[in-house]
Amino acid sequence: MIIKKLKSIWFVLVFCIVAYFSYQFIKRPDLTVIGVVNMSDGIGRQSVEVIDALRDKFDISFLHTLRPCYKGVSKKIKKILKAKNRRMGKVVLFEDSVWTPESENYKFLGDMKNPNQIRFAYSMFESSRIPEEWVNILDAYFDAVVVPDDYHVDIYKASGVKIPIFTLPLGLNLKGFMQRPLKIKPHAPFVFGNLSAIISRKNTIKLVKAFHKAFPEDPSVKLIVNGRYFDNHIKARIENYISKNKIKNIEFTQNCLNTKDYLELFESIDCYVSPSRGEGFSIQPREAMALGIPVIVSNNTAQKTICDSGLAYKISTEFTRPALRKWGKILEVPVQYGFEYDFKEERLVEALKNVYENYDSYLASSEKLRNWVKKYDYSEVCPLYKSLVKPDKIILSDSNGISINCLTTNDKELFEKYKKVLKTPS
Repeated sequence: MIIKKLKSIWFVLVFCIVAYFSYQFIKRPDLTVIGVVNMSDGIGRQSVEVIDALRDKFDISFLHTLRPCYKGVSKKIKKILKAKNRRMGKVVLFEDSVWTPESENYKFLGDMKNPNQIRFAYSMFESSRIPEEWVNILDAYFDAVVVPDDYHVDIYKASGVKIPIFTLPLGLNLKGFMQRPLKIKPHAPFVFGNLSAIISRKNTIKLVKAFHKAFPEDPSVKLIVNGRYFDNHIKARIENYISKNKIKNIEFTQNCLNTKDYLELFESIDCYVSPSRGEGFSIQPREAMALGIPVIVSNNTAQKTICDSGLAYKISTEFTRPALRKWGKILEVPVQYGFEYDFKEERLVEALKNVYENYDSYLASSEKLRNWVKKYDYSEVCPLYKSLVKPDKIILSDSNGISINCLTTNDKELFEKYKKVLKTPS
């Protein structure tokens, strides 16, 4: 009798386990995110953070485009990222580049547009033209493009993209920054800082030279430059310039920082400087603003949005340069994708001096800086991401837009797809 009961219990247990795993791996998720996992890299954080923001609202599966680095990823998110053999979701959010000269990532989708699936490419570029390969792939494999800043809409259209383009700010995890006390006074010595990649587009050499010209041999002012990723040629030029001029007040490092050390280094900065010639969104000036740190930014590409806030010292762009890209270290000979935007060194010298000499007036806006930037935290933008994945209502109109409860599109095919695949009311 006891053996009979044990057999029954065992049968029920096995049945439940089989049923559970069948449900997990056979059922179709609401959302599949496709991307790379690496918390020390901008694009490597996107997938993790969007999954973290939406995991309580949707059943999510994940597809890796590269070997993942799980350092800094929570156990809850890791469980989603590591789940294998999940089906592709009703909605796909592609968070990696769809194509590079060495990676045809779009092939993870399998076939071209799927009548039973809605596909979005979350995409950005840093110049006046996107790669032709992107244009062809986006139109053939995706239902729409989602860009982080309005700047990209005209650029993608001018490059030839035909599918709908939606603007949805890149969600940021600003919680750690927002919880820190607002900046109330400068350090001694005063510190300018830049923590971006050491590549030509970021204008790091111009920053080093402008700082040296503004504060030669001044021990009361310091420049910190740290880049996890660097171009060997640019790195050598900076090191040679510092050595040749025997500069003592510039700290130039190439360290990959964990979250704690990154935040602590940020807090040692009195003014963040982003003199970039082109940006797809520009995360670090926003992180500085979340701490109440004044920022100097070049007024071009997606950084125009920061300048338009009226809270940054903006450097006007005076001329264009060919936007030459080696795709990191993939290409020996760079390819041009339109133009990027630059300015004379003297403008940056003037900006550095102005902020230093009038720091109290810039620091007086620290609370305004934090209040402006908090709208980019995932806690604020999450409802918009939810509307992308499953809107309460879909409206056919003459424009493309995302609001908290509704998605508006001028594309009849996408409109009908939402109604068919997600049963979205119109």
